[in-house]
Amino acid sequence: MSLLLASAGSGVLRDAHYVLNPVSGLYERATLLERAATNALTFSEQIDNVAYTKSECTITANAATAPDGAATGDKVVESATATTHHYVQRATLPALTSNATQAWSFFAKAAERSWLRVQTFDKAGLFRISWVNLSTGAVGTNDAGHTITLTAMPNGWYRIIVLYNAGTGATAPSLSISLATGDGVTTYTGDGVSGAYLWGWQFEVDVSSASSYIATGAATASRAADALSFPFTLAPQEMTFYLRFVERGGNVLLNIGKTDFSRPRLLIYAGSTGYRIQHDRSATSAPQSVAAAYPTAGQLCELRGVLYADGSVQIGQSVNGGAETIAARSSAAPLASAWSDSVISFGSIGGSSGGVLPLLAWKAAKGTQTMADMRVLA
Repeated sequence: MSLLLASAGSGVLRDAHYVLNPVSGLYERATLLERAATNALTFSEQIDNVAYTKSECTITANAATAPDGAATGDKVVESATATTHHYVQRATLPALTSNATQAWSFFAKAAERSWLRVQTFDKAGLFRISWVNLSTGAVGTNDAGHTITLTAMPNGWYRIIVLYNAGTGATAPSLSISLATGDGVTTYTGDGVSGAYLWGWQFEVDVSSASSYIATGAATASRAADALSFPFTLAPQEMTFYLRFVERGGNVLLNIGKTDFSRPRLLIYAGSTGYRIQHDRSATSAPQSVAAAYPTAGQLCELRGVLYADGSVQIGQSVNGGAETIAARSSAAPLASAWSDSVISFGSIGGSSGGVLPLLAWKAAKGTQTMADMRVLA
């Protein structure tokens, strides 16, 4: 199955997003909830623009149908010379926080050339180089420090996501893409007609994961954070919560109470080492429980959070359908008579912090339920 790139208007629930379930190997329909995001690169669909530096190549504008169905895919054509680079470069990037993760993404499609050489240049002046195969969707030789994923799109396109560390120093960071004839190939003699298609460059500053594509023109463009909320009329009591999603670096996954986090509340969220559940009754420090280490990007994650009658909490985690890892139960904290607001919210609540949550399912049930119970409850 290939995924069609479609735009959504402001305030429209993105519940027709499809995400690959790594256990079944099938795409499942999910509700996409994302943090606020900005594409810091201008002219994202116009590789022929002077914002991109070209070396030993030319650009044929609007040479292919892009992943969104428009005829805006540009072709990079190599020169007929023997050289180490046939590349397109973006040398103008915004200020990056030292040692913070950066997310660069773009769309590419094979033509006569099916390999790309992908390069980042960080603040310390360190090059990282990797190769991707546009015929198979595989990552070839991959430098340490690059985390690369390819997602199949319609008509042979792939969305390529590169995560890397900004490093520290005074060097101006940059990005570049070169045509290649195979894995690890840097230098070859071009023929003046061969190339590949590029479209939809995006750079997100100081984030742990890439979000969905944001088109830009002469100015950068942003998207507000997604927030999904429902009425929640159950009083604080012993209950179990279940979340099933594909790991993409989420932050706050579930929140009961005011969306500004006023106490008392119950949260399931991303902590420093793993997913956590937190029950607050007052402004004092909340009891917390930590699950196992985070799943890796693309894995199926199931979380089971329990709020006990004494106000203690516990969280369990299953990755790719495996055995549940259950964290130690926290200390007790008296239950309030009511939540601070009768609302349950999902997603990376809180603006630009957090990540991406392709939510496949959520459930809430009275009492203490097992993971098996929550999987089958209607």
